Amino acid sequence: GDETIRCDALINAVSISAVQAMVRSPGNKGLAAKPEFQRLLRLKAVAIVAVRLWLDRDIGSGAPEHTPSNVCGGGILEELKDIGFTFYWVNELQDGLKKGGTVLEVDFYNAAPLLGLSDQQMVDLAVRALETVEPACFAGRIRLADAVDDSAVVRVPNAVSHFAPGSFGNLPRIRSSALANWCHAGDWVDRGGHRSWSQEKALVTGYQAARAAAEALVDARAGGEAASNRIRRLLDAGTMPEPLDVQPDEPHVAAGRALVRAARERILGDRA
Repeated sequence: GDETIRCDALINAVSISAVQAMVRSPGNKGLAAKPEFQRLLRLKAVAIVAVRLWLDRDIGSGAPEHTPSNVCGGGILEELKDIGFTFYWVNELQDGLKKGGTVLEVDFYNAAPLLGLSDQQMVDLAVRALETVEPACFAGRIRLADAVDDSAVVRVPNAVSHFAPGSFGNLPRIRSSALANWCHAGDWVDRGGHRSWSQEKALVTGYQAARAAAEALVDARAGGEAASNRIRRLLDAGTMPEPLDVQPDEPHVAAGRALVRAARERILGDRA
């Protein structure tokens, strides 16, 4: 609308599609003139379809060893070619859920081909994907489809960043290089060395942006010297702690990284 809100610092924490619309808006010609924001228009987004399943029994406590968050590449099923997904044991990540049942979530990425499927078709697809990728948890012990008591399906086109080759150079830093008091947060931001991705990256950059915005207030002495000093004391006291790092790579992943790094150095030399 026509409302104007003056602020000392700003955290831009919207999706890549929303920030691109902001830059293209006729009312934001100042942003569109800055190379940092022009580069954002080169980034792409993909659709996501999220399926949450409420099961009528607890299957987590007796399941084989597993992790709460699990990333799966494309091709698990024929209809999931080039469509990856992450599935979560939600009970192990969130408190306060009903006891005696299990909540699972399956988030499909690059999921434009799935946007037209019905809710029931998406539930069936999620069940088959889980049974295929983790048969010891979901296929051998129970028939997962029989345990689904309730479900919810969310479809969002152009929701998350497309982590395509060459896109890294267009990602902005947490603290804008064009506007001193502007900070970015989201899965489309350069998280400054933290090894998080996607949803975790959005959370981590949110924490990083909050700290960067507070530092911007200190630098600008917003609110006067006394306010600036109060903010600095809060920062120094660890009130805004740094995000925890992710778990170390599994041995086979670490070995693959080392092999690729060695090959690049051998082929590219100083350009690696």
